Amino acid sequence: MNAGKKILFSLLLVLSVLALFAADKALIWEVVKTGQPGKIYLVGSIHLGRADWYPLDSVYDKVLKESHEMYFEIFEPDMTALAMTISTKGMYPPDKNLSGVIGQTQFAELTRFFAENGSKTPPFLLEKMRPWLISIELAGLYVRKEKTLKSYYGLEKVFTANRGERPGHSLESIDSQMNAMASIPDDVMIQSILKSIRDPEKAKRELDATLASLHSGDIAKLAEMCGEIARETPEIYRKLFTERNTAIAKKLLLLLKEKKVFFVLVGAGHFAGKDNIRDLLAKAGCRIIQLEKTGKKGAIKGAPPEKRPSAAPSALPQAGL
Repeated sequence: MNAGKKILFSLLLVLSVLALFAADKALIWEVVKTGQPGKIYLVGSIHLGRADWYPLDSVYDKVLKESHEMYFEIFEPDMTALAMTISTKGMYPPDKNLSGVIGQTQFAELTRFFAENGSKTPPFLLEKMRPWLISIELAGLYVRKEKTLKSYYGLEKVFTANRGERPGHSLESIDSQMNAMASIPDDVMIQSILKSIRDPEKAKRELDATLASLHSGDIAKLAEMCGEIARETPEIYRKLFTERNTAIAKKLLLLLKEKKVFFVLVGAGHFAGKDNIRDLLAKAGCRIIQLEKTGKKGAIKGAPPEKRPSAAPSALPQAGL
């Protein structure tokens, strides 16, 4: 081998090594605990997705193939129960209206924003909705602006469709998720909503942070977002993150006592910020290792609209919740 070829070969070798170390990580963590026979693969999720994500990196095939059972935030939720919970916890009684709670000026600002952004929810219906339910409607408005994002390409629906014969389970229930939202005082939630409609780019930044984290495996931006929520609205953070993370972590610790491998899909935001699930498990003595992508496409494909599974998105459809 002449000198020129040796230099070229050495350069290619160095670039290959650099590429290996620069490889994107997956939003997947392997969790084990000394003295316990089980293993968990924590997989960060988002309730929406894009067609060009698929097929997913083959690291997802590896952890799915190894897993015996699957856990979702809510596995194949009962939509009748969802509708009943919304009607009982999300609507004001006949003698109470939203405009009476927040004032006519702020109610007019809210209805104007919804109308100008293509909402199909009429003002008379907004009048009867509690702020926590309006926040879900608002999230839907922002999401619909992202034309390439579809619920049937979200990881929940895709992995439900690809679970094969593995049993599927829920970590939460419709009631528990709705109760978390409904327990946030109306005045706290409406102030968060008003901030959002006055800074519509904030929602896009949060969505972009979640998508970037899923692509690169780096949750730094998600941690920033969670930190901002914790600072600005600590009560919302406590209800939607801290309390739910604590309950989920307790269930995961019980799974590690079983001699099985579990695939656990949870909104990506629950793995970042204060009191996140990873930190709670680490404090309980678990060893947590983040997996790297292989750089090769696997076999897991998105479910097209006509073949999408029956599972509905989480009751908390904001990015990464």
